[in-house]
Amino acid sequence: MSLELIKSRKVALLLSMLLFVNLTSGIGLARISGIDLDIQDIKFNHNVETNQTVNFEIFVKNKGTEATQSLSLTFDSGTGGGGFAAPIIIEPGETRVFTVGTNYRESGKFIVKAIVNTAGDVNSENNYKTATINVN
Repeated sequence: MSLELIKSRKVALLLSMLLFVNLTSGIGLARISGIDLDIQDIKFNHNVETNQTVNFEIFVKNKGTEATQSLSLTFDSGTGGGGFAAPIIIEPGETRVFTVGTNYRESGKFIVKAIVNTAGDVNSENNYKTATINVN
């Protein structure tokens, strides 16, 4: 076999592999038709002292193909909850960060929860997220 033919086959194989990787990597990025709010993360300082204010950042992404018209966000700090409903638009592919502050008067381990809802959400399985905070 000539050296040129071997090089051509290697180049063709490499291009085929790159095309395959490119095609398959986009599969997980496909958007769901409609509205699909997803609580992606709750960021905060996981170890705090009592009577210290803790700011929780709740990351909500619209993984769908349609924008929201309004939403409700419920947050429970482990000692009680609160929330709001507002005419908030989150465009397809957009991520919004909502910040909630709270103060823990007692020490212990607390489970925090965030729930987001909007009319027409086609996938409610990703509308809920929990995390644990240690208060010393």
